[in-house]
Amino acid sequence: MARIPEEVINEIRQKANIEDVIGHYIEVIRKGNGYVAMCPFHDDHNPSLSISKDKQIFKCFVCGTAGDVFGFVQKYENVDYVTAVKKVADLIDYKYDFGSEYTNTFVETNLHKVLRESVIYCQHELNSQAGVKVKSYLTNRKLSNEVIEKYQFGYNPGGNVLYNFLSKKGYQDKDIIEANMARLTERGIADVFYDRLMIPIHDRDGHPIGFTARTLDPNNPSKYINSTDTPLFKKSEVLFNFHRAKDIARRDKFMVLAEGPMDVIAFDRAGISNAVCSMGTSCTRNQLLSLKRITSRLVMGFDGDKAGQNAIYKVGSLAQSLGFEVMVLNNSTDKDPDEIVNSGGGDMLKTMVTNAISWIEFIFTYFQKQYNLSNYTSKKEFSSKVMQEINKLNDSFDRENYINRLSSLTGFQTTVFDKNVVSPKPERREVETVEVITRNKDGVTIAERTILKQMLNSKQMCDTYKKELNFLRNRDSNTLAMYIVDYYNYHDQLNVAEFVGSLENERLKALVFEIVDDDLIEDKIDNRVFTDAINRIKVSVIDDQIAQKNQEMKNYTDSTVQARILQEIVNLRKQRKTLLKAK
Repeated sequence: MARIPEEVINEIRQKANIEDVIGHYIEVIRKGNGYVAMCPFHDDHNPSLSISKDKQIFKCFVCGTAGDVFGFVQKYENVDYVTAVKKVADLIDYKYDFGSEYTNTFVETNLHKVLRESVIYCQHELNSQAGVKVKSYLTNRKLSNEVIEKYQFGYNPGGNVLYNFLSKKGYQDKDIIEANMARLTERGIADVFYDRLMIPIHDRDGHPIGFTARTLDPNNPSKYINSTDTPLFKKSEVLFNFHRAKDIARRDKFMVLAEGPMDVIAFDRAGISNAVCSMGTSCTRNQLLSLKRITSRLVMGFDGDKAGQNAIYKVGSLAQSLGFEVMVLNNSTDKDPDEIVNSGGGDMLKTMVTNAISWIEFIFTYFQKQYNLSNYTSKKEFSSKVMQEINKLNDSFDRENYINRLSSLTGFQTTVFDKNVVSPKPERREVETVEVITRNKDGVTIAERTILKQMLNSKQMCDTYKKELNFLRNRDSNTLAMYIVDYYNYHDQLNVAEFVGSLENERLKALVFEIVDDDLIEDKIDNRVFTDAINRIKVSVIDDQIAQKNQEMKNYTDSTVQARILQEIVNLRKQRKTLLKAK
């Protein structure tokens, strides 16, 4: 892959606001002069990712991941550096002819081709004579041609016509089978899906990777069947409609999680296009974490019946544990979203989303249906369940109000609940990542970081460092200083974001962020402060030498050797005194 000119990379970096680029992928929150966000690189429950607007770099203070704008995109998208640069350029609408080598970052495999051809073929069949009954079914469900085309609805008539079509197109049996469009049976190779409405499933970039297929036979117990796991499709990780909904969810700062594809489409028909669903199973942790990279606010848009409410509690509880703000569709009917749109219109469903209730409001309603509040034992269990959720509330005002509400419902005194109120505690979790640099700093550490910060801000200070010291005691600090010196060999000024982008070591990137973000270390260039810091390092070295000499003297009984070592100690103490006077 060809190299992008350095001046182009620097111009893109300067024009790109890091908070806006990161905000394209995850929700960012303004805090002071910078921004924070839920870190997408570990299971974050509180905003741990800090974004420096001034320096145009980011760092997570939990997992230690750090870098510049290109580093974030590279890690988030799991792409190479050149692709990350182009993606940032696209986001800021930077016009540059990167050439053909930069345009095709997606590599279409044979499996992708099989699925793409299957989508096209099934669309054709839907609009043929064979698809008349299916088209009539869709019309009866009030689905417009625009919706049918947008979601690429199709029809596979059966009789292995799809397999025969793909074979005639030249695709090998092994690829058709591996894509799960056909299977090997006792009678030979046969279509997996037959006589079914075909709805494609896509990856996050819009490439078809599988299907969900609905039967029109009322006697068929398998209403929907989905593609089985393939190299392209992992049911526990994929969300239907994610590629269409993600940008809208970023803009509107929430995502609707529905039960099935037709419900997702119902939300879209109601003007709510930021809806997704899992594929035939309860939403998994990985699927929720994918959503959390887009927004931390989730509206549970499940059915209003008992099964739907139970699913809300199960999935919503998991989402709560992952740090989502969970809201619940204000659906007091027994209808699903598709039925609501068909009977009451899109405005009715839209109002339900607008008036979505909080998680704790849902908990009250949900458990009131589970327990008999006229029975003491049942009422006690109800109170215990609800209190578990109240205890998770961060707002003391909310906790007090909901305790009063619980008291009114049960007749129990509020003092009983007060004894059970505990302040929410962050969940302890293991994070597999780089070593996080400690923020507990001794005098030497402060001195070294002062030196590094001055060097980052001034080539003159870097030259003084090389002349007066040229080493730091901490390994990472010393390595970082070497990189700064090397950077100034080719530049007159240091651009922090560019410099961080040139580093490959995650610890060093994190160290740079800590240094530039440390308000206790002076930003402006100050020769006296710089000299004092250098002398502090020299004094620490002398202190170690004196301690070593004292230990060495204990190992000798010869008075002549002892006298020589003692004189060396005296000389070291004189040097130490001189350095301290110079401070």
